[in-house]
Amino acid sequence: EQILKDSEEKYRSIFDQARDGIVLIDMETGSIADCNAEFEKQTGRILKELKNMKIWDLRPPDKRYAAKNKFFEIKREGCGVSSDLEFLKPKGERVHVEFVSRTIKIKDRQYLQSIVRDTTERRMYEEEIRKFKTIFDKANYGSLICDIDGNIININECFALAHGYSINEVTGKNISIFHTPDQFNKVKKLTMKLKKNLEFRAQEVWHLHKKGYSFPMLMNAVSIIGKNGKSKFIASTAIDITELKQAEEEREKLINRLKKALAEITQLSGMLPICASCKKIRDDKGYWHQVESYIRDHAGIEFTHGLCPECAKKYCPDMSSKKV
Repeated sequence: EQILKDSEEKYRSIFDQARDGIVLIDMETGSIADCNAEFEKQTGRILKELKNMKIWDLRPPDKRYAAKNKFFEIKREGCGVSSDLEFLKPKGERVHVEFVSRTIKIKDRQYLQSIVRDTTERRMYEEEIRKFKTIFDKANYGSLICDIDGNIININECFALAHGYSINEVTGKNISIFHTPDQFNKVKKLTMKLKKNLEFRAQEVWHLHKKGYSFPMLMNAVSIIGKNGKSKFIASTAIDITELKQAEEEREKLINRLKKALAEITQLSGMLPICASCKKIRDDKGYWHQVESYIRDHAGIEFTHGLCPECAKKYCPDMSSKKV
């Protein structure tokens, strides 16, 4: 008798202190017979209230019929698992739970003992993960997560396609697949910097395409810290800047052309050797040029020709009365 009493006390202690909700349900009626404090917290009701309820009364009104059928199904089977369920608290708050149930016998009476776990927080985490994964997968820039040794764990389509690969081709591979040995030396240096500073921003890193040509990407990366306080994963983003680099090169070429043109124009501001008679100008190579052609070549100025009034009188007396 003492052994039985000790066993009951031990069971009660476990029952009351369990971190999951525990409820005993009468197998004949579906009424709640007993529960622990965690189950009271999950339902927002004390045991006295719960004893006047059927287990399916805890569900939202539109779910009660299905919950009642599930109860009798488990009763027939002797055990069962129910996931993605909801309790409706008195003030309307919904709590997500999952049940693991089995039949037990207490003093010649059959009960359904259910262990109830609150999954609300877990569902919130799962929802956050789904949001992150959607952003990660659908981003119009390359995204990659690897371990500290550079082995690829997650990669989005944009990053893989930029290098000519599919996601499946590179998942699990090392990031060295995206670089020549020389390029990878810079990646190693950046990784060391990352371990020290936990991030790097806007670094130009050259990458290797599957077809063998190299192209530049602008990269950012952050270190994800493990429980031991050390870097465990690396999350990076990358944007192909090939077109930007080409535009920069074109801009540099244009600037150089303008500088050259400006230098040539500036030459006209100095002293020019000019013939006192025919007015030709001598260039720096010793050749003589008409004034018009010299200025046109060095300043980009085109000339039109006409006669001034004095020359018009001298060479075209008939036109002297007209404006030339």
